[in-house]
Order: sequence, then structure tokens, then C-alpha cells
Amino acid sequence: MFTYKISIKPKFLFIDMPLLYNFRMSKIVKFNNGLRLVLQNISHSRAIAIGVSIGVGSSFENNKTNGLAHFTEHMLFKGTKTRSAFDIVNYLEMIGVNINAYTSKEQTMYYTLSSFEYMEQCLEVLSDIFFNSTFNENEIEKEKGVIIEEINADLDNPESVCVDNLAKAYYGEKNYGLKILGNIENIKKYNSQDFVEFVKNFYTSDNVVISIAGKLDEEKSIALVDKYFNRNFVNTKKLERSTDINLQFDSQVFIKDTKQANIAVAFPTYSAMENSYIHTVFNNLTTGGMSSRLFQKIREELGLVYDISLYALTYKNCGNMVLYLGTSNSLATKALDSIREELDNIKSCGFTEDELKKGKEQVKLKIMLMQEQAMSVMRANASKVVLFDKSFNIDKELEKLNEITLLDLLDYANKYIDYNKMASSYVGSDIKLDVLSSFK
Repeated sequence: MFTYKISIKPKFLFIDMPLLYNFRMSKIVKFNNGLRLVLQNISHSRAIAIGVSIGVGSSFENNKTNGLAHFTEHMLFKGTKTRSAFDIVNYLEMIGVNINAYTSKEQTMYYTLSSFEYMEQCLEVLSDIFFNSTFNENEIEKEKGVIIEEINADLDNPESVCVDNLAKAYYGEKNYGLKILGNIENIKKYNSQDFVEFVKNFYTSDNVVISIAGKLDEEKSIALVDKYFNRNFVNTKKLERSTDINLQFDSQVFIKDTKQANIAVAFPTYSAMENSYIHTVFNNLTTGGMSSRLFQKIREELGLVYDISLYALTYKNCGNMVLYLGTSNSLATKALDSIREELDNIKSCGFTEDELKKGKEQVKLKIMLMQEQAMSVMRANASKVVLFDKSFNIDKELEKLNEITLLDLLDYANKYIDYNKMASSYVGSDIKLDVLSSFK
């Protein structure tokens, strides 16, 4: 198990990360302008997934620019210098290619999934929309309506409102507390120049990682990425931003005429940079399966909830875990009291050896299954390179997982399940419900 660097051309460095089997081998290419390419050949696959990941999302925005990263993602599909919006998708769908994109708090990704023989066509189209989008004003106006409907649909979903409001309660109304979709007022005002400036500032070579996984030829892949991306960059340095994270530990309440109470609370956790599986095992043993502590106690034994989950949202410089539950308004207080009691029990007594083994095996299976599909491998590698400048190494990941002890889980519970450092969000019809007081 080792890493070495070889300079194979003046244009880039080649970093080879050999693992145990060929389908688990990943390689990183670093071009001189900062562009990075990560490749992973999956020998048994006949598909290929290509992702163009840009290190920008809603956490880079402010109240005036909120929603711009997501809107830009939409606009890259709305026409280039040589293709209409229909031409972009029709050309690829004629050869069976799936093309899509998403925006998160820290990343925007454009990706394709195709048969391996259409790799060049996919890279050519991704390059076209990346470098040649026209941001036509008529298309912008039409897309405003689409995004406004997307926002309205989100507002009609109580769980989405609850989780979005929780981010605001925890991080405040900036960076990680901002909604990915933005708000209707902002969407209505954006124009072509806004998108041109945004792309100029953030769609730069040093802020882009291209990840390719599946059945591939490495030399051909490097040559095609050089041709369609590396040679076409004009802007090489991204706009720097300062991240001012000031946790609020606040409460958000949205009174809505619903039969179900949607409740979420947030506690601190690791940042993604700490790269630990402790919180993953902890979350699995708490709510991750039908035999988990809170599922058995709160749902199966007491019958207080239909849905309960604990998951981590980890970012480059911060992170929080979210405990979400859906229950009736009449049972909400009892459910929260019972959750507090069970969490206190975990903080006092921890888990058993059998639970630890179960938790590790559950997470291990997820890691291994992730390596079976080109799309999940592509995304995992992209995230690893963005954060750590390293690709996903399954053997290293399993080693870290196996090192977790019962004391690690107990320490984690007592450090991060802190009722004085939590935020809450409630969406429902009970104006008297006080979520935070149930944990004090």
C-alpha cells in the first residue's frame, strides 16, 4: 500500500494509488493549471460515470446571492453557442446517456452515466455546457418560473421545510444556514451578467475535479479530459471567500395545518475533514436499522413515531447531526421525552460488543456496495479529491472502521449529544410545543 508520483508529461502529474484488485484501483491526474482528474477502472462494469465537480454551493452565497449556484446549474442546460436546450439532452438520450446535475451546500456537479463506448460524446457535451453556455435572457426568464415552482413544491413538503429551517436555526441566516434553492425574491432578479460573473469566479480550473469511474482506458481518458477541459480553461483561480461560522443553537417554528408534527434537532459533530466513521457507526446503532436503539424503543415498543432517523451533515470546516422524527401533534411531547431518556441511557452506558460488531458490519456493507456501481464510485472519488486531494481507498476506509471501539462511541455520545449546544425546528399545528425544553 503506497503512493508515488511520476511526471509523465509537462502538462500534469500522475499519482498512482494501487490497491488490492484492479477494479479497486484509482489514479489522480493533476494538470498544471490546477485541474484534477480522478480515474477508477471497474473491470466488471460496462458502464461509465463521468462527473464534473465544482467546489461551490449555497454555503458560498450571502442573502443577496442565495440561490445563484443552483440557478447556474439549471442554466448550463439551457443552451450553448452551438446547441439548444433540446439539442443537449436529445443528442445524449439518442445514445442512451443519462445526464443530470445537482447543487449542494459546498459542491455543484454535472454528470453523465452511459455505456463505456460513449465516453467521448459525454465529455464533449459536458465540456460544451461548461465552457459555452450562453445564459440567454429569454431562457433565464423561463427558468425562473421553473425554479419558483421548485421552491413552492419544497415549501409544500413539511419535512423539507423542517430540515431547511433547522439549518437556519443552527447556522443562522448565512453560509450553511442558507437554502440551496434560494428564495423567490432573489430568483426573480437574476440576469445574464450574474451567471457570467458567477462562472468566472468559481468555475475555474483550480476549483474543478473531474471524476470518471467504470470501464475505461486510462490513457484515452486523460487525453480526452486534456482535450475537452484542460486546454479550454481561461480562468484558473477561484474567488476566495471567508467562512464565518457562528453557531446559533436557536429554534425555528413553522405553524402549518398538518396532522403530523415534523420535528428535527441538531447537535454538533465532526467536520468532513476529520474523516471519521465513529459518527456513522453511532448513527446506525441509534436509528440506522430496525434493531437500532431509538427505532426499537420509540417506534416499536412505545409506538410514538412512524419515522425516526439520525444522520450527519458534514462539511469541510464544520458539521452537525440531525435527529428527525415524524409523529402526531398529540404524541410529540411524549416522543421527545422518551428520546431524551434513551439518549441519556446511551450516554451513560454506551453500546454492547454485539452492537458494535453489528454497527461495523452494517457500515462495511454500505462501503462495499458503494464500490459496485460506477456512479457511486465516481461521486465518492470526487468528494475525496475535493476534500483531501486523495481518491477513495476502500482498504483504508475499512481499516478506519475496524479501529472503532466501544469507548470511541461512548466518548462521542458524551461530547456531541450536548443539550446546551443544540438547535431545533418544528413544523406542525401545535403553537405551544417547545422542542428545546424537552431536552433541558
